Amino acid sequence: MDGPSMEFLVHAMTHCGLKRRRNEDAFYAVSFDGRPGAGALLMVADGLGGHSAGDVAARIAAECFESAAANLPPAPIREPDMRAVLQDAAAAANRAVQGPIVVEGEEVIQLALG
Repeated sequence: MDGPSMEFLVHAMTHCGLKRRRNEDAFYAVSFDGRPGAGALLMVADGLGGHSAGDVAARIAAECFESAAANLPPAPIREPDMRAVLQDAAAAANRAVQGPIVVEGEEVIQLALG
């Protein structure tokens, strides 16, 4: 017997605000339609406005979660397993922005996510 079904309609929008010239936020959303026990993963990365290349750090974080979601197994995922996947994605994002990164030909030291 099938369980209750859910439908997701996601709208995401970011804005640089009144003090910044560029938007440093990133987001990622994916629906696991077609999988038993389907759900969705929604994440927002705040780019730490004012820090060097905060937009790059936010984009890298979103990409780490996108990669984690793409590699989930097709079987139903139990809560402890999903928690581990999310923790691994957050740790990967943290590692990815720890060291120097290159932005438009210039090396920028990036703050760690935490």
